[in-house]
Amino acid sequence: MVEIPPQTRSVWLVLLVIGALSVLLWGVRVGGVSDLIDKDQTRPTMYTLDIVLNGAWAVQRDYQGDIASKPPLPVWISAVASILTGGEVERWALALPSLIGVGGVAVFSAWLGQRKFGGMAGVWAGLGVLCTISGEKLIALVRTDGFFALTVALGGVAAWRAWRTGRGWVWFWLAGAAATLTKGPLGLVLAGIGLLAIVWEWRTSRKLAGAPPSAPRRARATGLRVLLDHGAGISLFLLLCGGWFALAWHTAGQDFIDKVIGDELVGHAVESGKGAFPLSNIYKQPLYFIAYYAPLSVLTILGLVRTVRTPERDPELRSLERFLWCWFVGGLLIFAVAPHQRPDHLAPLWLPMALLGGRELDRILGGIPLRRRVAIAIGAAAIVLSASILHRHVIARQDPLLQAEAALNAAADAWNRMPESREPLIHTTDHAMFRVSLGVFRQSYEIDEAAESLARGDASLVSVSTGVEELQRHLTDRGLGWDEIVFFDAPTQRHKLWIWRIHRDDGTEPQPPPPAAPPPASAPPPVDEGPGI
Repeated sequence: MVEIPPQTRSVWLVLLVIGALSVLLWGVRVGGVSDLIDKDQTRPTMYTLDIVLNGAWAVQRDYQGDIASKPPLPVWISAVASILTGGEVERWALALPSLIGVGGVAVFSAWLGQRKFGGMAGVWAGLGVLCTISGEKLIALVRTDGFFALTVALGGVAAWRAWRTGRGWVWFWLAGAAATLTKGPLGLVLAGIGLLAIVWEWRTSRKLAGAPPSAPRRARATGLRVLLDHGAGISLFLLLCGGWFALAWHTAGQDFIDKVIGDELVGHAVESGKGAFPLSNIYKQPLYFIAYYAPLSVLTILGLVRTVRTPERDPELRSLERFLWCWFVGGLLIFAVAPHQRPDHLAPLWLPMALLGGRELDRILGGIPLRRRVAIAIGAAAIVLSASILHRHVIARQDPLLQAEAALNAAADAWNRMPESREPLIHTTDHAMFRVSLGVFRQSYEIDEAAESLARGDASLVSVSTGVEELQRHLTDRGLGWDEIVFFDAPTQRHKLWIWRIHRDDGTEPQPPPPAAPPPASAPPPVDEGPGI
């Protein structure tokens, strides 16, 4: 029987506990009041529906018919989970990529912290990811930020290891491909920006009195091996990312290029959706970091200062802390300069935050007996879980927006039980959450387009929330009347929902135009008479 060393057992125990805490926190969020209607989570939900119902694996569209602005890797995960469990798009499947992302970063931080910094640095690093406002939020948010954080974390650590050993660049490019398929090529930049530490380390390593040799413990690979590694990695990157891009372009054409390259990549780089320009909000991201990632943010700042003032004497640890320093500071500058600002954007910097902050807390609490430190860790986890339960299961129920989502869910259930639900229905201004609750993928019509379609007889039912008077005016102009079938109330005005049956003023329903008759089988083929005169 193989004996497992006590140190190894303790590492696995820590990883198991951090992983279990991630799943518990995710379960609290997913099991609480649904918030898909908030923070633009409806769009990724519609993308998943588009895949499950329509097989739109290459390019997904939202309820307005717009092409998805982000690559589809997290949506693919949600869609596969939904298909494998019966085809129903459930809340847990939508939030699964976020659990993998945030929980993965927490476990990865704990493992690397224990391995490189020892003590309880790994415990504090893992808890530092979860015990923050952003950690509790992003672990079940149906957006790309949490999963993106994991892909960048894997790429960053792969870059550091490849720098130190000269080998393994293939893993950096594979992680970069996953990041690019999650949120675009920025992931490759964020994962590699820590390599700026090469210049720092080269200039100062020889100045440290009595420092060990700066060469890594393993012999460096030859230049040819490094080139081959990069060549294989870049080839895989182009195959994966380029393959999806080519397929999406073939599927959606120029509209895909305009959306993904024009609106998302270039558009967000030069202007935000609110009209802000680069450098106009440079102060926001540092403030977001301090507020939304506390208390980890305070410890990270202390770790950044210590890295500059008293660098590690061991060359491997010194290179790691400087890599983390460049990774965080460089990434923060990128996000601060950008015109589009959100606290969630800083999630790809979680791993350097966690490792620098976790090591700092381990130094601060190093003189306290181990049992007390373990008690502090358990207390921190209990506080976060309790706060999440209170917020997601009690306080959130009083939010009018989330009450509106519950009302739309109830409306969808009630409508599905009505016989009229089997008739064609045109959606105008009703919220997409109603269609998500119905489990259908239908696009919205502009009010004038809806009236024109109803006049043609494409459908006999129409749903409307806002713009009731405008729809009535367009229907009247086309000689159409309406009878209210059902009204669903909601706490907010924009989520109230009416469904009308459309008829002509004489009381008859609009009839669709008859299909064009096929040409007779004996009809001669058309003759090309050449250009007209």
